[in-house]
Amino acid sequence: MFIECPACKTRAQLPDSKEGAKVRCPDCSRVYVARPVGSRSRGARTKKQDPTPFIIAGGAAVVILIIGLMVSGSDKPDAPTAAASKPEPTEPEPLLAIEKGWNAPVVQKAVQLHEQAFTRNAVKLLTAIEFERAYAWRDATRVAALEAAAAEQTTDATTDEAAGEVAAVEPIESLPAWSTLELSDQRSFKSELVDEMISGEYAELISEWKPYDGDVISEDDELIIVHVKVHHRENRELADRTVEWRFAKVDGKPLAAAWERYISPEEKKAARRPKKTTKKTLSDGSQVIEGVVDSTRLEYHEETSEELRTEIEALIDQLIDPTARPKELTAARDGLTAIGKHAVPGLLMRLGEIPPDSDEQLIQLNQIHLLLQTLTGYLTTFDVHVAMGTTEERQESGIAQWFGWYDRKFKRYWREAADSGPAETEDVIWDDPAFQPRNEKERREFEKLRREYEEQKARERDG
Repeated sequence: MFIECPACKTRAQLPDSKEGAKVRCPDCSRVYVARPVGSRSRGARTKKQDPTPFIIAGGAAVVILIIGLMVSGSDKPDAPTAAASKPEPTEPEPLLAIEKGWNAPVVQKAVQLHEQAFTRNAVKLLTAIEFERAYAWRDATRVAALEAAAAEQTTDATTDEAAGEVAAVEPIESLPAWSTLELSDQRSFKSELVDEMISGEYAELISEWKPYDGDVISEDDELIIVHVKVHHRENRELADRTVEWRFAKVDGKPLAAAWERYISPEEKKAARRPKKTTKKTLSDGSQVIEGVVDSTRLEYHEETSEELRTEIEALIDQLIDPTARPKELTAARDGLTAIGKHAVPGLLMRLGEIPPDSDEQLIQLNQIHLLLQTLTGYLTTFDVHVAMGTTEERQESGIAQWFGWYDRKFKRYWREAADSGPAETEDVIWDDPAFQPRNEKERREFEKLRREYEEQKARERDG
């Protein structure tokens, strides 16, 4: 059924079951009994009749009742007259102003504010805002922002070494109270605030965004808080957001007192979580996935023992030593290859610590890069040879791609890679009884390697 406010003639739609319930007009706040539009009172629907017969019959009934009471009262002692019992209070029907959901009047009031700002209807906006509270809210927001900026400056300020204290920051004063402003200043504030809702500071929160869902979050005697979900009117690539409206109750009528973007706990948590990898297109058209090059966020796997970590670090030092002989470089590569997946985090950490600033550093990075390719099978754009077509962009991106690989694939690589470490393997020289050095030089080299091998095995047994 449709109902109509008897004061301002505003109409609303209610279920038929609400006929006779008390409702509040969303526009003028008049409380009235819900009746279908055009219906009459019950008395008006009955035909007017002559009341005389009813008066005579009623009078006779009263006389008979009095005589009966006198007769019965003469046989009983006087008793105190029982107080007239009051009817049990009934739970009042909910008013329209505190209904919840998208169709709640106060939610639709927020929707209207978005539309009025979008259509640049300044007249409507001027009648929909409680400017005294909006003025106080704006001032509190200004003071908070200035205090935050001052606190940041204080943190960065130079400390007085003699006193051991930071220079004091002057307190930030609030603006004069609304009631003390001249009428011209009040009018100026109203005009400026409405302009900001239409095309200024608040346009990106109100006029540019269209609501599609909303609800009443809370309500007390003075304030109603509403959340409306909105999407951008033009740029659909922007994620939807939520706007929080705070309505002040003025003579039972909700007027906008404050508005701001509401960020849910889930959004805050997601914002605090840094995005580990990003997809990037290089200038040559290559599409790559990069990570944040930061060695401090990497660590060895928990299954890698301290002894093995020490050995890995020593082998990496040998691998990137510019004075190392080819045989020593080969031994370092073979040692790290034998260690396998346990060495990968250490190699990545070194990769992020060496800047690609000189030829020597580029050679060190290339040694690590090639060994990582051998261990993981992953390829990046890194290449040390500029003459072969590489660029600084591809070199720097290649390092970032290794960190992207770590963020995306290291856990899976660790699960699928074969367990590795200083395992016992057959050696064609040590385990071949028929091996004989071909000359004196080879014999001396063989004996040297034999001693080193036996010393290494002894250290492993003692460790």
